[in-house]
Amino acid sequence: MYRGNEMYKKGMATRRSVLGDEHGDKAEANKTDFDKDFQDYITNNAWGAVWSRPGLTKRERSLITIALLAALGHEEELDGGDGGRNKGEDHSGVCRKGGTTGVSSDVFVTINSH
Repeated sequence: MYRGNEMYKKGMATRRSVLGDEHGDKAEANKTDFDKDFQDYITNNAWGAVWSRPGLTKRERSLITIALLAALGHEEELDGGDGGRNKGEDHSGVCRKGGTTGVSSDVFVTINSH
């Protein structure tokens, strides 16, 4: 449905630049018939339409993502693992690859202390 369109391609490039090629390859390899449409939707819309648009840096988007996950009580999404799902996004990768390197531990401590 989305594959091949420019927004999907832009989304996949952004996803890989933020989370790394290894993550992108793993996510693609682990798609199932059940979730492949949703994964393509996320790549096209979240990574293509939102994360790729101008206005905020990847670092700023990363910090917003981390803050929202912590505020909503989803700290497990920040631990570097995938909670056994082998799908979804590893938001700790957002810190490492999204431009927050060097302040990541401070960000985590500050956000999770509130």
